[in-house]
Amino acid sequence: NIYLMKTQQLKRRVGTCFLLGAICTVSLFGQVVKINFGDGVYEGWNTVPGKVEGTILSPVYDVDGSDTGYSLSITKGFVNNINGNGPVESNTVLDMPREISRDNFYGQSGAHELCEFEISGLSSEKLYTFTFFASRMGSSDNRETLYTVVGTETKSGMMNTSNNDSEVVVVADIKPEETGKISVSVEAGPNNDNGSKFFYLGAMQIESDEIPTGLSSLNPDRKIALYPNPVSDILHIDGAGDLTAVEVADLSGKILMRIPVAGSSVSVDLTGLYKGFYAVRLITGSNRVENYKIVKL
Repeated sequence: NIYLMKTQQLKRRVGTCFLLGAICTVSLFGQVVKINFGDGVYEGWNTVPGKVEGTILSPVYDVDGSDTGYSLSITKGFVNNINGNGPVESNTVLDMPREISRDNFYGQSGAHELCEFEISGLSSEKLYTFTFFASRMGSSDNRETLYTVVGTETKSGMMNTSNNDSEVVVVADIKPEETGKISVSVEAGPNNDNGSKFFYLGAMQIESDEIPTGLSSLNPDRKIALYPNPVSDILHIDGAGDLTAVEVADLSGKILMRIPVAGSSVSVDLTGLYKGFYAVRLITGSNRVENYKIVKL
């Protein structure tokens, strides 16, 4: 559930939420929070008030202006400065004003080679998806930045921030610790070849989603592969047992495709679908239905 996405590949939808091996009729993404790692105050955005260790952002509001009960605290500081060399025009799902896409917190080799912050006040009964944007325009080297998100498990994603105006990193479905905390670290990625190992964070979005019930009853020995995911054209499904049909639905629950199947494997052509999240429903001869979330590029 880690994606490097270009513009318009992610959409906020409300409807049926499909997760691995389970189904829940709630929104895919619930509360949405946008956080600015730069200067200024902008409608719909929370601006982190400092860059150094001990900085606290609280309260944190969602895009509708409601207090979420979250707080953000920097536990390992960034360089105490703003990099204002991001793009003045960007085209991402975060829909940033130029002032936010332009500004970035940053770190580098030495005292600021690993920057961290913690988000508290989260619900241990929800999953959280993080979307990151950063950019340093006018650079000719690779300034790959690695974003690692830690809750009850650890997931990470990375992107080259040099001259970026359209890519984001998405780290999906993170469950907080029982204390309601998730931590995020930012550092140079393995392909970063800048001499000072500069890395960046300009904006972050947090989206919450209810954890579906019934996950604990899933059969851990059932080996079903859906690949590649994200997928741009052909989705392959293997090891699904006595399949009778495969359905592809949008996140409102509308069935867009239904393919009759006889066997355990099938390939599905998704080239006609728009970019975004979809649900794939595997239906077996015993009328068992298993649901999976995929990303169409």
